[in-house]
Amino acid sequence: MRGSQDMLLAVKLPCRPGVMSTSLHSLTLADAERPEGRVFPLAALQLIIPAPSGYCVYVTLATPSVYLLDSYSERLAHIGRTFSFDVPEAGAGAEPAGPR
Repeated sequence: MRGSQDMLLAVKLPCRPGVMSTSLHSLTLADAERPEGRVFPLAALQLIIPAPSGYCVYVTLATPSVYLLDSYSERLAHIGRTFSFDVPEAGAGAEPAGPR
């Protein structure tokens, strides 16, 4: 689900380039006292990091409030900076890279 206030950013991480996505949403919960329900703005942040062997790592954070977006963005950036991938040594049980 993407909207007009969503954003994609290319990010340079120590392990390799990645993509960060920010998506703003509103959640409507039913409320017996309000026929229209209660509306809560929230944000979802996702960091996508390509990993070895054609895999990707997805780290997703959801905020309970759009007002926490900056704080959660900083936390997600910190998480992204901690990723590293070990590459198995050739001949140590590792399969050769590339198509078969």
